[in-house]
Amino acid sequence: MRPQRTRSPWGGAYLSPGFSALFVSFLGLLVDKRRTGLTAQILDEFDAIYCSLTETQTATVISAVKLENEQQFSIAKKLQAMTGAKNIKLKPVIDASILGGFIIKYGKDGSASVDLSVKGQMDAISASLQPVA
Repeated sequence: MRPQRTRSPWGGAYLSPGFSALFVSFLGLLVDKRRTGLTAQILDEFDAIYCSLTETQTATVISAVKLENEQQFSIAKKLQAMTGAKNIKLKPVIDASILGGFIIKYGKDGSASVDLSVKGQMDAISASLQPVA
């Protein structure tokens, strides 16, 4: 026996703050089909399609401390000039192990990167001081 479609528990309550009827219907469908576990994947796919349609380049910026808005804006502008992308969407990540500076990962699946971190510079110096065998 097929389970009967149930009314979503939030009903029309989410329509008033700005959620569209289509969005509420979609959420209801996810609940009814027991697919709420796929929400993160659905959002990631939607984000990828949206970025493709709007010519937006997504980049991850790894820094030792939280970057100020002005710093993020400056990084986005430089990256926009480097890639020729119409728009840049930054995803900030904090990683204290890089000690200072930042690392930018961009391109398809983060295939390109720019390492301006203190740890990256120290690793480069260390590698240059290693004896050649």
